[in-house]
Amino acid sequence: MAKKDAKDKGSKGSKKKNAQLILRLDKEERDAFVEMCKELDTSAAREIRRFIRGFLKEHDGTEEAWSPEPPVAAAPVAEAPVVEAPVEEAPATED
Repeated sequence: MAKKDAKDKGSKGSKKKNAQLILRLDKEERDAFVEMCKELDTSAAREIRRFIRGFLKEHDGTEEAWSPEPPVAAAPVAEAPVVEAPVEEAPATED
C-alpha cells in the first residue's frame, strides 16, 4: 500500500494553510479565549480564521471563500415563565 502524500492530508477540500500570524496578547485573555473555544467545541485557530475571513469580507468584499460558521452555542437556558399575581382591590370605604 502506497504512503499518502503530505498534500493529500487536507480536510474537507480546503486550501492548504501555508502562513502563520504571530501576535502578542495578555496571557489571561489568551487562556480565557482558548477555554471558551473548548467549551463551545471549536478551536482558537478556527475562530481566528473565521474572524479574519469575515473582517476581509466586511471591509473590502474580496474574500469569496468565506462561509459563516456560527460558533457552537452552549445549551440554551430556559427562561422562567412570567406569572402575573392577581391584583387585590382595596376594600370600599364608607364616607
